[in-house]
Amino acid sequence: MFVLVLGTIYMGYQVDRSNSWKVIGGFAVMFVAMFFVLKNATGMTFRTLLLLGIGVRAVLLFSTPQLSDDYHRFFWDGSLTLHQVNPYLVLPEGVNMSADSTAPEMQVALERMNSAEYYTVYPPISQAYYAAAVLFGSHTMSGFLFWMHVFLLVAESFLLLFMVFLLVKTDRNPQLMALYAFNPLVIIEFSGNLHFEGVVLFFLAITAWMLMHSRVYLAAVPLAMAISVKLLPLIFLPSIWNWLKNKRYLFYLLVFALFAVTFAPFVSRELLLHWHSSLSLYFKTFEFNASLYYAVNRVCGAFVGFNPIAVVGPLMSVVAFAGILFVAFKKSFSIPERIYWSLFIYLLCATTIHPWYVAPLIAWMIFTKRREAVVWTFLVTLSYIHYHNNAFSENYVFITLEYILLFAAILTHKRWAHRMPLMI
Repeated sequence: MFVLVLGTIYMGYQVDRSNSWKVIGGFAVMFVAMFFVLKNATGMTFRTLLLLGIGVRAVLLFSTPQLSDDYHRFFWDGSLTLHQVNPYLVLPEGVNMSADSTAPEMQVALERMNSAEYYTVYPPISQAYYAAAVLFGSHTMSGFLFWMHVFLLVAESFLLLFMVFLLVKTDRNPQLMALYAFNPLVIIEFSGNLHFEGVVLFFLAITAWMLMHSRVYLAAVPLAMAISVKLLPLIFLPSIWNWLKNKRYLFYLLVFALFAVTFAPFVSRELLLHWHSSLSLYFKTFEFNASLYYAVNRVCGAFVGFNPIAVVGPLMSVVAFAGILFVAFKKSFSIPERIYWSLFIYLLCATTIHPWYVAPLIAWMIFTKRREAVVWTFLVTLSYIHYHNNAFSENYVFITLEYILLFAAILTHKRWAHRMPLMI
């Protein structure tokens, strides 16, 4: 645990993304430490594990994200909202901040933003978090980052607690929560780099708790909020279709209605156009560290003589949707297994796989007997090699290595998974 905390401090305060070998090495040390923590976790109470899980995240309260610069966009969007400007209607690269000496922090955020040429795609609840962090942080970047860390620490603390409740409710060992609590990728990407998948999982945990206690219509509220943090939970909706039975239509109607309500302060025709254009870029332009998409894209590209992402990207989305529907209605799967494999299929077909995209798999994995997600959370850290020396260039040798080892882990799961700690 001491080594895991030291690794967290190093990765949260000292490491530089441009030195990718230090990043990968830091993650490697943390994963080894995690293994030994999990090996001894059966001798600890879940209360001890819960406090340690919260404590290792609290170490990052005063850190600045070292592996991601997305927080500049978060600060920018939150500042616009507080200035009563609709963030969905402003293209950052078209704004001239030099004449506004009252917003120096916004000027810095604009200069360092990695997406200034795109309209924001972060949904309204995320925007509310950003605005609150800017407000509580007195419009300074340091204050903003502190409050963002606080928001994520609170969300993940309650998430860990709800995981214990849900594990007990499903007659599983509550110590399985440790698989999520001490996973280095989860700790660094959520609590360290401020990616809000941790908040999404918090709202989804509340949803699961309410559904398990037959509060079906009330569960629509946290589910709609989860979608309004990030759109990812939309792919989980088919997985609970059969379970909801005669309540399904009103439940889904409530979810979408509540999700639409969160847009009320921002709604306009331009919002829909800008959001659509930015989301289209994700499927038709962006590509990073992908697996099946890269294989299909390269084969098709060899025939047509150019990068066919504009066709292959949407095509892979259709393949993913078909796969999600297949597992969602597979009777032999439990609901957690359906959600786990839905997310796995989505990620395998995606055009872009950043490390924090993979981390949510662990939250669903602990309710199944699968363990290959742990392997992927380490292998995906190899993608930081693409940022070496600040000269972004994808290294396809490492991408190939990542996915060969991942598929090997999936195919040989029965041979090695039982040796992992906390398999109960």
